[in-house]
Amino acid sequence: CGIKTREEAGAVIDNQFIPVLFDAEVAQILGDECARRGTRLQVQVKVDTGMGRLGFSWSEVRSALQRIMAHRSLIIEGLTSHFSSADETTMRDFTELQIRNFRSAIDIGRQMGLDLPVNNLANSAGIVGYRNSHFDMVRPGILLYGGQPSPEYMSPLRLKPVMHFKGEVLQVREMPDQTPISYGRTYYTQGHQKIAVTSTGYGDGLPRSLSNRGKVLIGGIKANIVGRVCMNMAMVDVTGVADVGPGTEVVFLGSQGKETISGDEMATRAQTISYEIFCSLGQRNSKEYVP
Repeated sequence: CGIKTREEAGAVIDNQFIPVLFDAEVAQILGDECARRGTRLQVQVKVDTGMGRLGFSWSEVRSALQRIMAHRSLIIEGLTSHFSSADETTMRDFTELQIRNFRSAIDIGRQMGLDLPVNNLANSAGIVGYRNSHFDMVRPGILLYGGQPSPEYMSPLRLKPVMHFKGEVLQVREMPDQTPISYGRTYYTQGHQKIAVTSTGYGDGLPRSLSNRGKVLIGGIKANIVGRVCMNMAMVDVTGVADVGPGTEVVFLGSQGKETISGDEMATRAQTISYEIFCSLGQRNSKEYVP
């Protein structure tokens, strides 16, 4: 919670958010505003158990909690922390160290008289791989989208992708042998090919790195992206795919018929991680939430 002003603190209080406190100055601003209003606010305190990012060092938990507890209007409902490498199988010792550090921080808080009923540490990798990290609450992230915590991570859970990214065919062209496709002529047709120009490009979040290596679903079949991905178009080889024309649905991420392109598959082809895929697709596209 990066609160800097009394007005921001007031917005948190008005909406009854539960802020995560990671430094004493924020606690001061929130505590003072709560006291001025004569109200109380539940908060969580972030402990850095080894991530090296936001939070109070686990070794200074006692002094940090004392400073926050001095603000009688702030109710500390729990501690929170974040794993740095729970998705890396070679880092189990460090992850177990983070769990021990977090448990020690909770013990210190309870020795100081805090109930701490809602402590949380486990991210998606922690949920799957470290049962002893679940504590009172877990925080699934990538799992909510049916994705793996990292490209190399093999989850024992059967995950169902829930996010779809779709476009449509704008035009279908019959191209003779050795016709260059898209910018830079990085692809030439190999014999007579049917090329579909689709409505999506890197401006919509489709990674440019999928040029000549990505796939889409058209007519329930996986088809190759050919040539460079443009700002708002991408070309696809639909040779042999029946009934393709303007308006035909193109699935870049998700399922069509019996085939699926997952975020992990797309990320592997784009040489990135599925987190980046999901985030980039959400920048400017219209969204439809399906219950």
